[in-house]
Amino acid sequence: MFGNMLQLSCSVKKPTISQNVMGGQDKSWSNRIDSVKCAFRELSANELIKFGKQTGESGYRFYFEAISADKDIILMDRITYNGRTFEVNSIYNVSGKDRLLQIDCTEIA
Repeated sequence: MFGNMLQLSCSVKKPTISQNVMGGQDKSWSNRIDSVKCAFRELSANELIKFGKQTGESGYRFYFEAISADKDIILMDRITYNGRTFEVNSIYNVSGKDRLLQIDCTEIA
C-alpha cells in the first residue's frame, strides 16, 4: 500500500543486556529486522517543539509499513540507516490500522 513512499532501506537493532565480570550490565545490539523498507526525513524546527518548548535536539522521522508482530519495533530499539544510528523516541500508528508506523528518533552516532 505504501510501497511507492518507502524507497529506502534500514535496519532495526534490539538491545541485549548481559552481566559483566564486575557485576555491572553491558548492552550490545543485534539485528531485530535486517534491511526493511522505509522513508526518512529530518524534522523541521516547528516539529521539534514539545510542550511549547524547543527541544534543542535534531529530530528525524522514519516511516515503516507495519511489520509482523514477532518483529515489532519498540522504544528500546535503534535504527541504523546509511551508516548512522538513531534512538527511537516515539512510535505512532499513523493509519490506526497497523499499516504505517511513524517513528521519531534522535541521532546518537
